[in-house]
Amino acid sequence: MEQEPKLPAKTTTFIWLLSVHTSLLIASNAGGAKMIAVFGGLAASATVFSYSMTFPICDIVNELYGKRAARLLVNVGLAGLVVSVCFFQVSIWAPPASFWKAQDAYVTTLGLGPRILLGGWLSYLVGNHVDVIVFHWIKRYTGEKHFWIRKNLSTAVSQALDTVIFMTIAFYGVFPIASAIPGQYLLKFAVALVCTPLSYLVLSVVRRSLQNDAASAAPQVAAT
Repeated sequence: MEQEPKLPAKTTTFIWLLSVHTSLLIASNAGGAKMIAVFGGLAASATVFSYSMTFPICDIVNELYGKRAARLLVNVGLAGLVVSVCFFQVSIWAPPASFWKAQDAYVTTLGLGPRILLGGWLSYLVGNHVDVIVFHWIKRYTGEKHFWIRKNLSTAVSQALDTVIFMTIAFYGVFPIASAIPGQYLLKFAVALVCTPLSYLVLSVVRRSLQNDAASAAPQVAAT
């Protein structure tokens, strides 16, 4: 019986990174309605915990696969956001069962308003595409070395734009955003900094896997 060929490690790894990235974005959509307290009397959206981790993943894809793949990651992520919101709305509109008593809480959590949706999608597109551009601009000067520099600098710039756009569109006039913007940005960037060692670990594991895949494929190429 002929054995089914394995997917190349490079393809498999990209699928995993793409899936995790999109899953984190959808989780951000679901958790973004809650505001949390941050040190110094600042505030932030609870979405920072999942959303902040999408930037290191984008940088890893940028590093391993290049600008085109990183842009694909961003665009697929946006598609995931749109699809998830559509299904959230369908589930909200569906008539609740007679014994279901949590409809109001359900709507509050998943019924994202138009301003939050517009702010989230626009900030995501601008922030992530800027991250891709700045990352490759820095890489032209650093070469293959100093991944942590281009990762963190591109994240610092892109997350600043992302935060200002989102908080202004989604919450201006609803509550004081002067304290929410710094809190949101500092917490998101702190998460990204903490993820730097993890990013190096992922890069190391993936590169080793790609090398092993290439080594195992070499004899087959030679034999043909």
